[in-house]
Amino acid sequence: MSVCQYNNCWTSLIDQRIHSGQHLYQQCQCMNQQREIELVVRAQSGAVPAFEQLVVHYQDRLLRYLILRGLQHADAEDAVQTTFINAWQHLHSYRSRWRFSTWLYRIAGRVAAGISADSSSMIQTSDQDLADTDAMDSMLRDNIWQLAREQLSRQYFDLLWLHYGEGFSGAEIANIKQRSRVWVRVNLLRARRQLQSKVNHS
Repeated sequence: MSVCQYNNCWTSLIDQRIHSGQHLYQQCQCMNQQREIELVVRAQSGAVPAFEQLVVHYQDRLLRYLILRGLQHADAEDAVQTTFINAWQHLHSYRSRWRFSTWLYRIAGRVAAGISADSSSMIQTSDQDLADTDAMDSMLRDNIWQLAREQLSRQYFDLLWLHYGEGFSGAEIANIKQRSRVWVRVNLLRARRQLQSKVNHS
């Protein structure tokens, strides 16, 4: 199968998975890092099923992340689709120095920024948008994240979510955001202090 045929095939598969919500596999929230590396290597060699497993593992997390960034639900779904298509098309450029998720979130951030620039759709997210994703239910019951989403800037919330919600290290966030590690450390500290202040006065 040619590269062009692979891309057309994968575009169709992504469209089906993201917009229909159908999953080929039932997986737990965590994936062994070695297993992830194996899937990436297989996908880089052209194995579509291996990349599908990566999509299934990350699609809900990415959708949640993009909604929390402020995208409307429909735009977030489109952004997730575009993120995976871009990842598939440029998978050869991925290097294992960083976790695959770090590379993926970096792509998603760029896609989200493009949607914001093109359509100005980064608006205040409604509770209904969040409720549309089952994965958001537990977070919405957690008052600290709700307060953070309402009271902090998008940048500060984004940093806190990437670190505490997604478990990325400072170095990984720096890679995702294309910022220095010092910038990440300083702004994470400011975000925590600002959130603590909001909590104390809430």
